[in-house]
Amino acid sequence: MDIGNNHALYIDNSNNKVCINTNIIDPSYNLIINGNTLIEGDLIVNGTTKIVDTSNNNINNLNLINHGTGPALIINQIGDQPIVQFKDDNVPVFHIANNGLVGIGKSNINPTHTLDVSGNVYIKNNLNVGEKINITGPIVLNDKSYIYGNFQYYSH
Repeated sequence: MDIGNNHALYIDNSNNKVCINTNIIDPSYNLIINGNTLIEGDLIVNGTTKIVDTSNNNINNLNLINHGTGPALIINQIGDQPIVQFKDDNVPVFHIANNGLVGIGKSNINPTHTLDVSGNVYIKNNLNVGEKINITGPIVLNDKSYIYGNFQYYSH
């Protein structure tokens, strides 16, 4: 059944297929919509969801809930572009580069280390280092004591 000009609604009863604004029947899909779609309410998908070449603008939030069936979010970047970039007021604050290096801080969108932080770091508990620490500036202890130059400490 074909209703309207340009196949506004096309129903293929023999194959249980419905098309809106197209009569292209793809055996992989039961419903094909050509054009923008507005859903007023919830969209519930039981199965795999694929979004191709999308741009979401002005959404309130994105809430992912996983009930222990695997990772809640998998991002697979193909190509030479960054994996992810988070911005605050259009200023980059968190960046994972194409090579997996992580940059944190307002100007750190090109990290050069596994974890590259631009700004202060607060560690509430212990900092455990398996190898060595390279320090390029002075060491400040309790905001009052400074250690400069070639300081060496050996424990026996």
